[in-house]
Amino acid sequence: MKKQCLECQSPVIGRTDKKFCCLDCKSTHHNRKVRLESKWIRSTNKCLMKNRRILRTLLEMGITRVSRNMLESKEFSFSHITSKSLSREGEALHVYEYGYRQSAETEYEIFTSIDEVNSLNQFKSIAPKLGSTKLYEINGKLSI
Repeated sequence: MKKQCLECQSPVIGRTDKKFCCLDCKSTHHNRKVRLESKWIRSTNKCLMKNRRILRTLLEMGITRVSRNMLESKEFSFSHITSKSLSREGEALHVYEYGYRQSAETEYEIFTSIDEVNSLNQFKSIAPKLGSTKLYEINGKLSI
């Protein structure tokens, strides 16, 4: 029984472990496989970049508090984040270098991670004066 090309089903001539009849079929097959595998990754990155762009634009406009409705109207995806952190203000969700945290039932505070680091450094400097409060550093972020 002769082997058939995985791409075009024509007979394969040559080595016993050869899978494709020519380089074109081999390239086409692998390109299709990579394209299908990376479709989900591209879709996720597209959502993350859109969220990042929304947060950046709001901060550039000087807006640091925003309603959930406003974020939803701009098609912000609350299910796409790059990391989470916990600080004295509560849980913060990050999209690359921008972050947001719920400040009221339907309101969010937005910030850059640089703002978060500055806030945590201030807290770190006063924490020893608080007495029994313990600080835990996880991945470079301080938590209580």
